[in-house]
Amino acid sequence: MTEQHKWEEALDAYTRALELNPQLTQCMYNKGKLLMLLDDEQSVAEAQALFERALELRPDEPKICEAMGELLSGQHDFQRSVEYYLNAASKYPDDKYKRRAMDNARMTYSKQSHQSGQTANIDEWVERFAS
Repeated sequence: MTEQHKWEEALDAYTRALELNPQLTQCMYNKGKLLMLLDDEQSVAEAQALFERALELRPDEPKICEAMGELLSGQHDFQRSVEYYLNAASKYPDDKYKRRAMDNARMTYSKQSHQSGQTANIDEWVERFAS
């Protein structure tokens, strides 16, 4: 069985599970992460819709916020990506995951600054975002 075939089977299983229970945010997250790996426009759009729906149901779930940050960074929507990463960092109870989300925010902010030619400090930006 090829890796592509396994991914298709997994996507089918997530689709069936969501048809049976459209409230399964963990399933939305898993399917969205898998769709992001396919890295085509339609799959990424579907992943974004899944993450948005999951966040409607569980707005305090940090890993979904972090996944949305990752997706938006891949689309070069750096400002919104940083916001989702910071949102995730503020919700993680564990320092290890907070640091990872903050590191992702800093890295994405760096990309945004480079792209726009700005050189503002990420910590200053975080302060503005937090207030």
